[in-house]
Amino acid sequence: MEDQDFDISDVPKNEIVGLFGDFTFPRSGAGYDNNKKRNATQSIINILNTIKPKLVYLIPSKGVNLYCTFALSLLNIPYILVTPHNKYYLSLSAKDRKRLIFACKNSKTLIALSDGGEAGKFSSKMHEAVEYISNSSGVMLGVSSRKPTEEFIRQMDIFTDNDKLCVWTRYR
Repeated sequence: MEDQDFDISDVPKNEIVGLFGDFTFPRSGAGYDNNKKRNATQSIINILNTIKPKLVYLIPSKGVNLYCTFALSLLNIPYILVTPHNKYYLSLSAKDRKRLIFACKNSKTLIALSDGGEAGKFSSKMHEAVEYISNSSGVMLGVSSRKPTEEFIRQMDIFTDNDKLCVWTRYR
């Protein structure tokens, strides 16, 4: 994942977008910088308002993606959740499961790519979900903080040789 001089407003409007977010997101509450979360949320809303996707595909993973479902719902942008398998929710914390329930209720549909989730095959199933989203989307959008996690960078490196428009942006 390389830094690019790319203006998000150059992304074609009204496209089907595959959204991939980092696995962390600023927390709020006692002991946390609430402005950080507010700024990150506003940045994501601004990005979505700028590119105006007609549909978004995303994996409901912890971090940016689950928070993006709130922004997508707020902006009335339809989205489809894609999970590697039907027991994917078991890998989420209790708080993230509540966010997932919200995301499912407000999504256009939920696609589980396989039954069951066997330990050890998770990364291959996740890779299948990433490929499904890539094949279903015209534009790939990666969203992270200024310091993306190694896990997110590895996931985004899948698209290095992709012939689609791939835009990686950072929230403030």
